[in-house]
Formats: sequence, C-alpha cells, structure tokens
Amino acid sequence: MKLVRIRMIVLAAIVTGLVFAGASYAQQIDEGQDQPYRGKADEVLKKLNLSAQQEVKIKEFQDINRGKTKELRLNLKEKRKELMEELDKPNSDTARIKVLTSDLKDIEGRLIEHRVNGVIQMKEVLAPEQYRTFSDTLKNMRKEDFGRKRRR
Repeated sequence: MKLVRIRMIVLAAIVTGLVFAGASYAQQIDEGQDQPYRGKADEVLKKLNLSAQQEVKIKEFQDINRGKTKELRLNLKEKRKELMEELDKPNSDTARIKVLTSDLKDIEGRLIEHRVNGVIQMKEVLAPEQYRTFSDTLKNMRKEDFGRKRRR
C-alpha cells in the first residue's frame, strides 16, 4: 500500500513538472502582433540608418504587404483544410482533389511572387550598401532560427 502511494506521488510530481515546463517555454504573443518577426524587422531597419523618406516608403509598403501576406496565408490554410477534409472522406472526389491541389499551387505561387516583389521594393528604396546589410542580417536571423528549431 505504501509503495503504491509513493508511486502516485512521484507520478503526480512528474506530471506537474511537465505541465510547468511546457508553460515556461510558451511564448506570449502580443494581440497586435500578427507576425513573430515584426519586432526583429524593426530592429534590422534601425541598423540601416534610413533617411526619413526611406522610412516612409518602407512603412507604406510594409503595411500593404503584411495585409496581402496575411490574406494569402489564410487562403492557403483554408484550401489545405478543404483538401485534407476531402482526402479523409471514404469516397473522395478525385476531380475536387485536383481542383483543390491546383488552387493550392496557385496560392503558393502568388505567395512566392509577393515575397519576391517585396525584395524588389526594398532594393528600390535602399542604397546598395544598406541592402547588403539588410540581406546579410536576414540570412543570419534565418540561420539562428534554423539552429534553434533543430535543437528542439
């Protein structure tokens, strides 16, 4: 009886530890922050010593681009969900699957095109040295993120 009680206490301690460990690693996201890199992007832009005119232009297309990116990602998420639901049906409609797949490719293509247009916009606003600094900083951020994700 005593052994069973000790096991239950140990098990409860382990479960409690796991719950609190998970909560300690969770990140709190601000309500207004739709993108996790928004704060980092602002840091990167500060490093570039932008003129007032450059800041205004970048702010304008950032606002437009964020809205468009969010819209495309939501569309992508919805189409993926529709595709998964169709695939999970016992009698899936092959024609519907092909249409959804085509829609997914179209949205992903538009996302890529949107990203490339954003890079071109940045190149038009920034001086060559500023763009090189901007590009190098983003590459380093991606490497750091990749390293963190691999360690998890």
